[in-house]
Amino acid sequence: MRDKLNALAVKGLTKPGIYSDGAGLNFQVRGPDARAWVFRYTLRGKAHWMGLGRYPEVGLADAREAAGAARKVLANGKDPLTERRAAEAARAAAEAAAVVRTFRDVAGHYIHAHEASWKNAKHRQQWRNTLDAYVFPKLGDKPIVDVSVGDVMDVLQPL
Repeated sequence: MRDKLNALAVKGLTKPGIYSDGAGLNFQVRGPDARAWVFRYTLRGKAHWMGLGRYPEVGLADAREAAGAARKVLANGKDPLTERRAAEAARAAAEAAAVVRTFRDVAGHYIHAHEASWKNAKHRQQWRNTLDAYVFPKLGDKPIVDVSVGDVMDVLQPL
């Protein structure tokens, strides 16, 4: 039987325990401020628990929707937890790839991280002047992942 809980009942649940809404959706209470939705499912004979979000950030309707999506993944013979982790990893990789760091960015971070250990202000300025005059015109706007040994040799050759 599904939909055993209602929004008002969920709001009033503060006694520690696990309260079933049916079809694998459960409301887990660990204390008045520690309440969350979990989806319990069995895959290949083993029980799994998948968190769906903390209450009240995730309400009953959203939890039911998330549990329904997880049931669809299960119906296709896949593990919803593994699928979610793979989707999160793909999303994180896409975000990381969207941030293109140039040679100029990385050089700036290097200078900032190391300039305190350099002897004096003149030394710091020499670093900046050398990069501005010789390196940045050729490599400054190039993505750091595309900088090759040949590129570095082309910059060093005239020096």
